[in-house]
Amino acid sequence: MPGGIKRNLEGNASRRFKGLRIGPDLAQSIRFLFKIVHNVVSSGVILITGEKRMKGKAVGTQYTYGSLLMVTLIVVLSAMPAWAQNKVPTLRGPAAGAAGQSAAKISPQQAGTLTCNLWNQPQGSVNPNPYANQDFAAPDDSLDIFLADDFSTSRRPWRIDTIFVPGALWNAVGPSLANAAALHFEIYRDSGGKPDGDPRGGGKPPVWSLAVPPTDSQIVIETMAIDPLINQGNVILTLESPIRLKGGTYWFVFYPELDFATSGQYGRFTADTTNLLPAKVVNPDQGWRQDPADPDSPLLPASWANASSFLPVFSQHDLAFCLQGRVDFYWPMFVPATTGAGTR
Repeated sequence: MPGGIKRNLEGNASRRFKGLRIGPDLAQSIRFLFKIVHNVVSSGVILITGEKRMKGKAVGTQYTYGSLLMVTLIVVLSAMPAWAQNKVPTLRGPAAGAAGQSAAKISPQQAGTLTCNLWNQPQGSVNPNPYANQDFAAPDDSLDIFLADDFSTSRRPWRIDTIFVPGALWNAVGPSLANAAALHFEIYRDSGGKPDGDPRGGGKPPVWSLAVPPTDSQIVIETMAIDPLINQGNVILTLESPIRLKGGTYWFVFYPELDFATSGQYGRFTADTTNLLPAKVVNPDQGWRQDPADPDSPLLPASWANASSFLPVFSQHDLAFCLQGRVDFYWPMFVPATTGAGTR
């Protein structure tokens, strides 16, 4: 949307629609509404123009702002679902239909088929709901929530060149990971059955991490509209420089930086596998309660804890993700024996 149109629409809204309240926060509601307006105008669904004349000559066209705003508001508000009228963050997204169904690529960069030969925890069929996993933009920082699951390289080192994470997005119009400010991939060492650090800087830093925009050449985003309330949003990371990990147990974390007001929420899926230790969750600022609608409900943990103990209907053991690459040979170092000087 051209800057002039956006400014004019926002100005008209602030002057003429001060009583408009779509959700619990007026400013958030207005931002959400204009996101819809932008999508509608950009798609060409509504196109109201008029000629701009100077001294009797047509010198261009311009949007008739008042008409555009009124018509768009009528169309949007009449078609707006109930969830959009009361848009609030949720710990669990809507059920995502058939698990593992193929998604449409929006970036044709991934060549070949995933083998997941190093570690494979496919998206499960028992629990179709995604669980909140996101670095929220201000002023929602207290809602930052992260999920982690462990994997083991056994005794031989790995070279990981591909990571696949199935997920979903909700609470927005046409939500997509393409709207994220950045995508974060992190691997932490194990410390007593938990990650030895977290994305907010607690504990130790990750043994490996990567933060890239969704347009990075190493990223493929797969997206598919599952129903009006939720989009599948899978990520494939094909690394230019593979990760080399020594033998041991590690914890994998993936999350997007995503603005709730304009782009909704992202969540990860569970797997039906039961590998190693249970998946973990952390909400560093404890802005979430187990039941967000109940002010007396227990807070989510400020340090890593079992996800099944805090997230609603999270009865699974693992999160869905897969790692691909190769196993390196381990070459022990042979140290020649040394002998001291003999005695006479």
